[in-house]
Amino acid sequence: MSKPRVVLLISNLAGSNTWALYKYYLKHYSGDLEILPVFENELQNNEVVNEAKIIVTTFIPIKARKDQVCIQTWHGFPIKSLGIFDDVDRNNVYYLKRMIELSDFWLSYSATYTTIINACFPHLVENYLLTGMPRNDFLFTDKSFAVQKLSALIGLSAEELMFKRLILYCPTYRSTLRRKDSQISANDLYELINSRIFLDYLETSQTLLVVKLHPFEEHIASKLERSSKNIFLLRNSDLLLNKIDLYEFLPAFDLLVTDFSSIYFDWLLLNKPIVFFVPDLYSYSKLRDFLLSPLDFWMPGVKCKTVEELIEAVENSLRKDEFKKDRERLKRVVHHYQDGLSCRRVFSAMEEIINANIRPPQIHIKYCEGLFLPTYSERSLF
Repeated sequence: MSKPRVVLLISNLAGSNTWALYKYYLKHYSGDLEILPVFENELQNNEVVNEAKIIVTTFIPIKARKDQVCIQTWHGFPIKSLGIFDDVDRNNVYYLKRMIELSDFWLSYSATYTTIINACFPHLVENYLLTGMPRNDFLFTDKSFAVQKLSALIGLSAEELMFKRLILYCPTYRSTLRRKDSQISANDLYELINSRIFLDYLETSQTLLVVKLHPFEEHIASKLERSSKNIFLLRNSDLLLNKIDLYEFLPAFDLLVTDFSSIYFDWLLLNKPIVFFVPDLYSYSKLRDFLLSPLDFWMPGVKCKTVEELIEAVENSLRKDEFKKDRERLKRVVHHYQDGLSCRRVFSAMEEIINANIRPPQIHIKYCEGLFLPTYSERSLF
């Protein structure tokens, strides 16, 4: 008798929950599920997907058959408006219906996350699996192991990296085909990252800055080419070529610089400093509402608008780390589990879903006069 098939859909390796599940499967799993990874570009006419009992995704859910189960892992803890709270998403009724109606289960960080994501994509409590996020298991690996992973990507030896201060800069996207969330442009980012005062600081402080753009904005990478031996621009193609996920080497870094990217919620598990570089805070907040407030609670770190402020914040954060207690407090709110065992819990949940032969109520969404009206119906599985 063949094993029940689970397909893991992988969009990229910039913090992929499905990649983390696949790595766990290769190293630790000995159960009764057949696990097959499928990259996004392999989806068309893919019989592997058609024959799956469970499909696990990190973005828009898909099903080849009505009796399939789709597990939604999503790709971050939201701080920005999303789903029915977001004007752009609200105007895309097809997208919202797919997100809500085809996602049978959602992995959850915590009760806080469940509450927030459910406000954006309405479901019932039965639709949530409190497991933690699989990719965060990578954050519990040893720093020296993470440094070796980083070394393989950027061409510097692990010995060299161990003697440098390592900073990761991960800005979120500002524009896509569907939206523009800020007035900041690629040229602005280029000037901010490559200012002479900042390059001098990196040199004198023996600091390496690794820049990882959001997957939606890699098209601007050509304007941000490395202009210093102390700056490395990391592309998704680098990760795919080396079969290494971004989260596999996050523990190598000493400090995270970001803005509104949800990566910092996961970074809390490392208990290392965060600096928020937000030169466009005003324009961004006007074009993209926040789900969470006050920002001082939800963004535990210095908020900078200029390169000079950024340098000062980085230096102070590495020396004093005045936001440590704030990060620990937020970590308790965000992460129910803090143990690096999320993949194990997800595999246990998938086995239970198949063995119990049921799934939660199906959600149907009707759009009427600007309102999204959910209805629910019971159904059995296979």
